[in-house]
Amino acid sequence: MTTNCILYEILPDEATLLAADDPEQFYRLRRELQGDVPTEEETYVGLLSLMRVLFMNFDLNSLFDPAEGDTHESTAVQAPLRESYELGDAWHGLHYILTGEEWSADPPMLLDFLYNGGDHWDWGAYGYRYYTPAETEAIADHLNAVPEVLFKERYQPRRMRHIHPQGWDDREDLEWLIVSFVELRAFINQCVDREAGMVITMR
Repeated sequence: MTTNCILYEILPDEATLLAADDPEQFYRLRRELQGDVPTEEETYVGLLSLMRVLFMNFDLNSLFDPAEGDTHESTAVQAPLRESYELGDAWHGLHYILTGEEWSADPPMLLDFLYNGGDHWDWGAYGYRYYTPAETEAIADHLNAVPEVLFKERYQPRRMRHIHPQGWDDREDLEWLIVSFVELRAFINQCVDREAGMVITMR
């Protein structure tokens, strides 16, 4: 089964609220990224409509003719325009190249970030791991210092037979990993330029 890695930008204002343990910000992010919690409309519209009818003498005709109902503008919070990057199933090969380890690095290191680290949010099957803007910047610094020769030294298909998605070839898959690394590094550097954090999940 293919396991894909996806990274989402966490905007500066959101990161500030997360640092303050704002429960509403966690709720909004979970609703947007995971989609497994009811929306505010689904949660409250039935109850609020009943309260209006029973206690506020609400005009029932407006329920059947929206033109006669409330004319105020919607106050619904729009999802922010965040950037994302789908690394796909290149994540495990890159993790191996960056750390030299099949799974968790021992001792732990910052370049282990695709598999380990961050603040774990237990949402869904794989969860989400959050990195603050400062942590994201530190990761970017490490990625920017990775030399090209590291890929040539560590890319050894016969030693990577247990590395997802397996079936490594000699040249073509190495080029795929390098392109994926360059795109990943560009995404994380963009987060840093925008003073943003990021979350990583698997699907």
